Amino acid sequence: MSHVISNQFTQYDLSEAELSAGLILSTFQKYVIQNRIAEAAAQKVRMTYNLENPTACLQQEAELQGRILTLQQLLDDSEEAEFAVATPQEA
Repeated sequence: MSHVISNQFTQYDLSEAELSAGLILSTFQKYVIQNRIAEAAAQKVRMTYNLENPTACLQQEAELQGRILTLQQLLDDSEEAEFAVATPQEA
């Protein structure tokens, strides 16, 4: 059974089964995450460079890229967990 790990941030000590169950997303969760990726990517494509405030433009682009990568990691983790569950483990 999972329990909280005491440190600066909240973390949980999970068994392999708990981790796998937590990583596998439902179909609709995947759809929502993919929609969020598409929205962030479209926003990034629509960005225009602001000569008067280039730092703000770079910050916005970095934030959008971070959002895209984080959401993609959730989808990738789910896919890997699904594959691991579907693939028999050799002893």
